[in-house]
Amino acid sequence: MTDFPLRGHRVILRFRRRRWLDAEGHNVVLSRYQLAAPGTGYSAELAGVLKRCMDTMPVSASSLARYFKIHAGNLSRCYKWTLSGFTEWEQTPHADSWMLLERNVGASLSIGQTELGGSVRTVVSNAEAKGGRGSLVAVIKGSDPDNVKSVLRRIPE
Repeated sequence: MTDFPLRGHRVILRFRRRRWLDAEGHNVVLSRYQLAAPGTGYSAELAGVLKRCMDTMPVSASSLARYFKIHAGNLSRCYKWTLSGFTEWEQTPHADSWMLLERNVGASLSIGQTELGGSVRTVVSNAEAKGGRGSLVAVIKGSDPDNVKSVLRRIPE
């Protein structure tokens, strides 16, 4: 388990499983402690700090890993597949064809087209957000008006 650096050095803790016999001496008792955050090799405290840093600051995994003296590739994989919650995102099955962020809908919306990943995408944004946080409402593959309307109709009134 990788933990916070001490005196500028990486700290790798290795735990051994200990076994005890019960009072009668017949049954083995194992102690099971949740020391590492699920899906990572990091302690729960370090994983919380790393997640908060990656979520709130414009910093790359490699620079954050250099600061905490941990492996950059391991941090990148742990953040992508576990800490970020990407696998639990409800729009994952259809994200390649459309994505809808209902919470960003405002009184006035703007619509445009752009090329992303070699295909045309229709982008709907909240004009009141002026391109800042909360401005993206929908990204829809293609420019077919019927397809765009069918996705936008999923927004509750």
